Amino acid sequence: MYISDKENVIYEDIYDGIRLIRKNNQDSVARIYDLIKYPEFKRKHFWSHNTLYGMQYEFKFILDNPDSYSIERFNDTIIDSKDCFQIIARLENKITMPGFATELENNEGSISKTLYCIDKGTYYPIRIKGENYSVDNPEQKIFIDQRYYDIQFNLTIDEHVRFNTSNESITGFEEREIKPE
Repeated sequence: MYISDKENVIYEDIYDGIRLIRKNNQDSVARIYDLIKYPEFKRKHFWSHNTLYGMQYEFKFILDNPDSYSIERFNDTIIDSKDCFQIIARLENKITMPGFATELENNEGSISKTLYCIDKGTYYPIRIKGENYSVDNPEQKIFIDQRYYDIQFNLTIDEHVRFNTSNESITGFEEREIKPE
């Protein structure tokens, strides 16, 4: 995740299927999620909505639970000279946090709207805008507006190279092993 100047990285996620390391380059702390040592991480949320990992699971969950969400396609738009689809997903009276084991929970009066802008050429997210509030207090809203740059999936990677989640990858960072609650 970048600061608005697209050069200074705030968070850097490194994931190899066994560990997720979230490096915070502002406070020099590396949070380590070990999925082998703590398999319960796979059963609950620990990645946020706006990470690519979170969106991947959220999209799958939306498609697997079509009766819970309303999905609408808006007019196409252009973002950073890229033609984009605009899709809004709306969830009412339920809440969810994406992760490995996303679940819907009843939450009467809760409204969540998420607009996804997806590059028509690559099908990668370019921007998401979210709005969450309760009908009991509609003026108290939570917003998110996140842009994505230079996303690449399915990279050609040497089969002998793994994403480096070794301790050398976090040299100079304070290591914090995150344990499930």
